[in-house]
Amino acid sequence: ALPPAERLDRDEFEVDPELRVILEKEAADKVEEARKELAWESEKKSRALEKLRKAFIDNVAVEHIVLHALRSPYAVHSFRTPKLTQEQQDNIAAVHQLINRE
Repeated sequence: ALPPAERLDRDEFEVDPELRVILEKEAADKVEEARKELAWESEKKSRALEKLRKAFIDNVAVEHIVLHALRSPYAVHSFRTPKLTQEQQDNIAAVHQLINRE
């Protein structure tokens, strides 16, 4: 190694100081663009998941359930039951009102 008096400082290695600023700005811009793309992709996946949840899970009143006997080979299965529509609930309420009047 050279003696300290003969060594070059780090600043003396920079041929074009503006180039470093430009490269740092470009890198920061690329990072920001990548962050925005990831945020957009994340939001897209979240919305797709919410649509699937509404279509397949939110309208289910009872999931499929299997109960196995402990000491025998028997099992009981339930049906995956969707929630009743508002029209069906209204019809049931109307039938209950008719029954209560009698």
